[in-house]
Amino acid sequence: MKVQVRSRWLVAYGLLFTVGLLATSQAGDGCRPPSASEAERLTRFVSRQFGLLPSADLRLESTRHINARCFHELVFAGRGRGGTMRLRLFSTPDFGYLSSDLLDTSLDPVERRRTQAAESTMSINSGEFAFLGNPNAPNTVIVFSDFQCPFCKNAAAWLRGDPRAWESLNARLVFRHLPLSGHSWALPAAAAAACAQRTSQSAFWLIHDQLFQQQRQITQANLREMVEKFRVSLPAANQPRFKACVDGQQGLGLVYRDMQIAEDLGVRGTPTIVINGRQEPRVQSLADLRRLLETAARSSGLSSLKGQLRP
Repeated sequence: MKVQVRSRWLVAYGLLFTVGLLATSQAGDGCRPPSASEAERLTRFVSRQFGLLPSADLRLESTRHINARCFHELVFAGRGRGGTMRLRLFSTPDFGYLSSDLLDTSLDPVERRRTQAAESTMSINSGEFAFLGNPNAPNTVIVFSDFQCPFCKNAAAWLRGDPRAWESLNARLVFRHLPLSGHSWALPAAAAAACAQRTSQSAFWLIHDQLFQQQRQITQANLREMVEKFRVSLPAANQPRFKACVDGQQGLGLVYRDMQIAEDLGVRGTPTIVINGRQEPRVQSLADLRRLLETAARSSGLSSLKGQLRP
């Protein structure tokens, strides 16, 4: 079973396009950029929408109109310990409404999905992420997960249960963040875990296990206390970096990147298992995973598994 994703946007696509159709049609060259006051208002709105602190120093980095009706692509940028984090949004011509996507009706939806799938397959295996197993293994198993989701806790139990499993499967397990909007402490927990991820792989998996083990006891009010206890358990040399990252919400960039990847892939709930670029809802255990990889190996004429695995 999965927890379903609720939209991060209060404005539906239908409203976005309705406003666009009601707008006066203009030639592309006549499209105006946002004024200084509009840019300030949009930046303030996006900061509040995503819960960013002033230390993120969010700004409207670039704008461009993308069609003759003067819809705009807006790129917001802010500071993060790992570098600059960016959010790409689309706006109506009057900059009154924002959306995370803009569907071009002149393109074939099937072909568009194929192109997006190819791009997403590349992006899902790139960038910084937490993983278990051999980083060069031929099989990649990705879990999109939410620390407040009870079904994710159940999945984590079997994904993390046998430390020898990933060598036996000749695969690596990659964790991707997908905190759901209906969960009160999932996003700050994911941001803290992303800070641990930047500290070390072992630190990430330690806070990963603690968040799921203490899931029933954690609340929005006591999460910071739990994260602080985790900080002091780290080696002394790593504590200042982790604290600065958490206090500055610098892990949000990694979290939002994973959320965008999930959206591009059409991931609608948690936990979602993606094996070698394909969603596999049938996988509910390591035994299921092994059978699926064995079938794929036989069909390709290759042997991708090693040894024996006890489910």
